[in-house]
Amino acid sequence: MTKSESKALAWIKEMYPGAITLKIPDFKQTGLINAQGYPDYLINYNGVFYVEVKQVSGSCLRASDFTPAQMVMFPRLLQAGARIQLIVYHKGGRTLSSVPKTFDNNFILALE
Repeated sequence: MTKSESKALAWIKEMYPGAITLKIPDFKQTGLINAQGYPDYLINYNGVFYVEVKQVSGSCLRASDFTPAQMVMFPRLLQAGARIQLIVYHKGGRTLSSVPKTFDNNFILALE
């Protein structure tokens, strides 16, 4: 687990006390092609939703911060009715610096 994911997990536990949190293994961890593109966490708290954690070095999130597989999978999840929240962690920072943003298709299209 990366430093940013550890901080994000602590934030998730604080914001959603008692939630069931599942870390979704990715391609690097499993080697399974079907594991590519999914958000980092699945949260069950008053409904089920995904959380994606991004660590950025600049002052803003760029399309290049997402993998090509995420740019394909996220719109598919949204079309299926999923909710995805984004947590941005700035490299060198000690805390999460932004409030989670809920993805929608317009957000994905703006990154393309």
